[in-house]
Amino acid sequence: MMIEKIKSVALAGAFVAASAVAASALTIDYDNSPDLSLYAGSSTDLAPGTAWVEDEFSPGTFFEPAVVSGSESGEYRSPFEGSDYADAEFFTVGSPAPNSANFAELGFNTARTVLSLLWGSIDTYNGLIFFNGDEVAAIVGGQDVLEAGADPEGLGAVFVSISGIGKFTSVGFFSDYGQQGSVQPAFEFSNVAAVPLPAGGVLLLTALGGLAIARRRKS
Repeated sequence: MMIEKIKSVALAGAFVAASAVAASALTIDYDNSPDLSLYAGSSTDLAPGTAWVEDEFSPGTFFEPAVVSGSESGEYRSPFEGSDYADAEFFTVGSPAPNSANFAELGFNTARTVLSLLWGSIDTYNGLIFFNGDEVAAIVGGQDVLEAGADPEGLGAVFVSISGIGKFTSVGFFSDYGQQGSVQPAFEFSNVAAVPLPAGGVLLLTALGGLAIARRRKS
């Protein structure tokens, strides 16, 4: 999937239009006080059938995030900051500057229906863009998650699960949602998981493995 395509989608203002496609079905589940001990040991592991997308025009170059640990003032803040797991690694896009791209794209070998992640210090300029093949399925911005009831930006990690958007085959992580090309804002995240589309066609609505979710809101 071309970087030019992804960037043109964002800069053309397609975020609003794409979000509207799935607005009636979109569901954002969240846990404002996740047990970080459940996530620290596998924070940057990717499940089988999941991989960062390769640039078709530059073989060997992948649209992948930086992997860092700890917090760096003005650059990024660890989702694990202030806990016993402050040294756990996590992903970040948009920082550290100037070498980190403002996005990453994670692809799946089969269609998926639910995305979950540990989202650090949610910012309004963070955004997720869901692709079904070459088509945009939906966009979820940090503002959407905050309006659903997640902790205000900058106050730590929230475990987020997004469903109700239909199937998707990849997801892009943008640090500069609506920022017109800035690569400074950071999008910190870890523990990314996506639920496959069941063979029987019945949507599996959660991949949380019994973890409690605080509330639910439908956009």
